[in-house]
Amino acid sequence: MAMEERGWRPAILIVAGTVAAVVALLYLFIAVWSMLANPTVTSGGAHGWAVVEFPAAKGLDSITSVGGRLVITGEDANGAAAWISPDGVRWKAAVVRGNHGHESPDEVSMGVVSGHGDQLIALGGRLVTTGGTSAWESALWVSRDGGASWDDTPSGSLPKGTTHVAATANGYLALGFGPNGIPVLWASQDGVNWSEGAGESTFGNRYLQDLAVHDGHIVVVGYDMDQTSGASPARAWRSDDGVTWQSSAMSGESLGQPADVTATDSGFVAVGMVHGDLDGAVAWQSPDGLVWHQVPLKGGDRAQPVVVAASGERSVAVGDAGPGTPWWILTSSDPPISLKVDGYVQGIEAFGGRYIGIGATGCNYGLNGRCTKPVLIFALPPGTSPPELPGPS
Repeated sequence: MAMEERGWRPAILIVAGTVAAVVALLYLFIAVWSMLANPTVTSGGAHGWAVVEFPAAKGLDSITSVGGRLVITGEDANGAAAWISPDGVRWKAAVVRGNHGHESPDEVSMGVVSGHGDQLIALGGRLVTTGGTSAWESALWVSRDGGASWDDTPSGSLPKGTTHVAATANGYLALGFGPNGIPVLWASQDGVNWSEGAGESTFGNRYLQDLAVHDGHIVVVGYDMDQTSGASPARAWRSDDGVTWQSSAMSGESLGQPADVTATDSGFVAVGMVHGDLDGAVAWQSPDGLVWHQVPLKGGDRAQPVVVAASGERSVAVGDAGPGTPWWILTSSDPPISLKVDGYVQGIEAFGGRYIGIGATGCNYGLNGRCTKPVLIFALPPGTSPPELPGPS
């Protein structure tokens, strides 16, 4: 789906751990931006962070690292599109076969991406019109060369409304919905043929926000759909096979809403909000996906975490405090840092010491609010160059 068709999503940058290593990058970016003609800088560097427009894209859906490369899925002027990078700096467009060139970016979303080695899958959707009635249907793209080229792949059974997908030891798991609109996990051994897996009998009537994999453990985080009746702690579920699950509370007795989870070198980290004795943005850390330790974030009363990435034991998450407010970097130990840009962040990934995120700015927050400028959000180590982004196709 093109970026301008998406409504506003909150967006905040949260750093769990020290940010001292990136403070010096502010001076690097001031020098570099003065010489940079393409891409356009939407926001100057703030303690090593910057936001730049992605001129080739009409929308950016997902970012992941797999097989020693970064992969972004989205849409360009010709429909579903993807871009790959070996280092987060040099980017090139992938070849997308199938309907590319025969549908508008408003009629397709290449969706979320994951993979094993050179095989990657993207689960998204396209707008199909039959007899004058239009409806979104699930769609699948498969790459067998590390994301350099993709095939639009018909499949008889695909996850419905996929929000996240992860590669596991047994294939793939995807967060989506069942026929009754209740969140369920879908499972596949090959990424092409899918079946409904764990659902309401396992997770109850809860929102399932994200999943991550570490050391053979699969973790899903979520919270109750109805939180009006009192304390409803954030919850996590862990499985080693994708079939049998163990449940644990993340936020004690506090009302909790995790937004995202990712793997670290030593386990998992999630970010979200809690309400009660400790009110505001928090991170949850776990060595095994069952026992969680809650960490408050300074300045966390200003923002709502949305996505998180981790490099080693250092984690970065992104979000903001509402429409028209700037993006923030928050940490558990340092004062908050504001980036002078608003919009929403779709995802963020740690790769080779770099943090690369995707999102959109240029937002109209009216009734049919739209964000029209796809962007990269990034922090690079000292001495490295800003991203080299392809132009429109």
